Amino acid sequence: MRKINIILIVLLSIFLFFSLVAIIFVIVHLFPLSWSFNLDGFRYFILKFSDFKGLFAGNIVLISVYYWMQQIDNLNSTNSRLEKERLERKQQNSVDESRKFFTHTLNKTSDFISHINNISRGLFGHKWDNLEFSFNSLSKQNFEWIKKIQNIERQHGSKDKVIKQIVYELESVSSIILHGDLDQDLINNLIGEYYINIIEILYPFIAYLRDDKEDVIGDKTIELYKKWSN
Repeated sequence: MRKINIILIVLLSIFLFFSLVAIIFVIVHLFPLSWSFNLDGFRYFILKFSDFKGLFAGNIVLISVYYWMQQIDNLNSTNSRLEKERLERKQQNSVDESRKFFTHTLNKTSDFISHINNISRGLFGHKWDNLEFSFNSLSKQNFEWIKKIQNIERQHGSKDKVIKQIVYELESVSSIILHGDLDQDLINNLIGEYYINIIEILYPFIAYLRDDKEDVIGDKTIELYKKWSN
């Protein structure tokens, strides 16, 4: 684009120079003549300039092309600036979201794990081979775990008051990451490893809530986990 602009400027300079020479030539040629500013004289004056109409038309074309090239340059510059600002905004949003994740979500997760450990340490430490987030998959892998959580549920109401609370927190974070104005690569680099570890630790609690095929609780969490863990 810069080379084209330089060529246009050179051509335009040449055309303008010869146009100026043509104008001077016409004026000098007509100056000695005796003619009045009537209609015929005006026509004669214009006809003399029309002898150089190709030269003047070339000037108009070159000026028009140069003008539109400048407009294109300005448009490209504006688009580049807007794109840079958009990327910077996405990156800043990613940093802000990662900060919220570490200061808020991780703290809630730690509180949840501590709460469950105080009730029953036996709910952690199992090896889950098939991370299919469903009650049926959980039941096939370790039915004893389900018995334990159901027993806690009867005693403390943990499913409604505690488990759903942490799953909804993760669902909110996951939805923002998936659909928010964020730099996906940056947010993954910042919190991806921590997020995956949390989901794998809390897998049975998420799967336990998904005992209905139409239940969508945890869908965004599972979607983000699969996206980042693959």
